Amino acid sequence: MTVTNIPYLLITAFSDHVFGGNPAVVFFTDVNRPDEIYKGIATTLKQPMAAFISPKGKISPETSNIASFDIRYFAPSGTEAGLCGHATLAAAKAIFSDENRIPPEVDVIEFHNIRCQVFRATRVGNDTIEMRLPSCVPEEVSEEKKAHLTPLIYKAFGRKVEIVHIAEGTGNYGKYVMIEIKEEEDLKNSVVDPEPLRQSGYLINVITTASSSGKEKFVSRMFCPLHITGGEDMVCGTAHCVMGPYWYKKYGIPAGEEVKARQVSPRGGELNLVWLESENTMVLRGSLTILGRGELCL
Repeated sequence: MTVTNIPYLLITAFSDHVFGGNPAVVFFTDVNRPDEIYKGIATTLKQPMAAFISPKGKISPETSNIASFDIRYFAPSGTEAGLCGHATLAAAKAIFSDENRIPPEVDVIEFHNIRCQVFRATRVGNDTIEMRLPSCVPEEVSEEKKAHLTPLIYKAFGRKVEIVHIAEGTGNYGKYVMIEIKEEEDLKNSVVDPEPLRQSGYLINVITTASSSGKEKFVSRMFCPLHITGGEDMVCGTAHCVMGPYWYKKYGIPAGEEVKARQVSPRGGELNLVWLESENTMVLRGSLTILGRGELCL
């Protein structure tokens, strides 16, 4: 039997220490292999996300500082995702950390996904990478949806929390729901059972509160019990593409101004955000740390 060695890196995003942030395992391999291979790897390793990227980037003669790579994302459930923010940053970190993958003058990576979308990741420091993703201003849900979601939220928290606002994403984020609760509910230290949120009708369930710490503008936790082992995502980049515009507008923060956000999951993570309202774009900046590297033998 022929054995193929697939190099990989395990990287945590949105944190500068190994036990923080959100891990992703990044593989350099042919992205056109049978789906069963990627599903098998993702379900076996059970990292928050597995990213598979083409081994070598394509360099355009006109843009020598930009390299293009194909990318695919698989959740630990084996489900393929069209986009994962933290895994995209991790993939960029993996490329920038390997001098044999790209020429030294490359500081921008363009990732092409299965939906023919292109996402850019830019190196802005030794350990910091930024990427630009589509954003949306979430819209308040109907009274009928509020009536459906409210008891599920109470059940998830095991108590009646004070809900300030419930809104849903649009466009790329139509499967996202955002629930703002009072800061006094102490989101970080709350025990949340993700299981009731299976019935929410949304794939991504984001709980957020204001923050008076003086360090960040808002905090959040994200729950996706349908696809994430344990139900909670440690740090979700795309969730901030929905929450970010909401808090920018609520606080009256000028578009283009950088703000800090924190995800208060058990591992925790920090993000710097810049909302470009006129471009309908969120810039996400975060630190990344390599946890390990090796080869998978198939």
